[in-house]
Amino acid sequence: MKGWFVGLLLAIVIGVFGITVISVWTVATHARILTLEERTEDTFVTVVTAYQKRIDGLPRFIQTVRSFPTLEKEPIAALLEAYAKTTNADAGAVTLGKPMSLRDFIMEQNALSFSLYRLITVIERHLEIKKTEPYLIVRAELRAQDEQIAAAITRFNTEAIEYNNRVGRIPSGIIAGFMGKFKKPYFEFGKDQKAPVIVRLD
Repeated sequence: MKGWFVGLLLAIVIGVFGITVISVWTVATHARILTLEERTEDTFVTVVTAYQKRIDGLPRFIQTVRSFPTLEKEPIAALLEAYAKTTNADAGAVTLGKPMSLRDFIMEQNALSFSLYRLITVIERHLEIKKTEPYLIVRAELRAQDEQIAAAITRFNTEAIEYNNRVGRIPSGIIAGFMGKFKKPYFEFGKDQKAPVIVRLD
């Protein structure tokens, strides 16, 4: 009788201990997922901000290149068209939770990048333009903005991949599922490293 009671008591202690461990792990996992999600969202805002900073700086670049009468007009017109589309977009509406708006935003930014670097390629053939101080200044500003975009995307990808690993693996993925948390899209670059595309994880 005594042995039976000790066994039961031991089973209860082990059960309570197990429940306590699982409860602590669940709470810790829940908190970790929320922290990773917050960091991912915050770094995504820096990506959008970096793109917006480039948009805000483009009028100065465009004004400078339009001041050179020998420069071909067609690539400038193409850049103006791409620029107009990005300024009409609502960057504030772009979130990780809206895949379509996110895809459209990146496509517009990539179109702008293509038009921009096409124009720069044309300018590079004009020695009388590419060596002028006004052009060198705006070109340096543009290069700095592109570096900020690339750095922001790299930081975001780091956070997004860590978050995705957490919510995509068992057993933490089970907790994430109950929380309604799923993998986030992230960026991949094309061969030219200038046209990032969104990888959707539906």
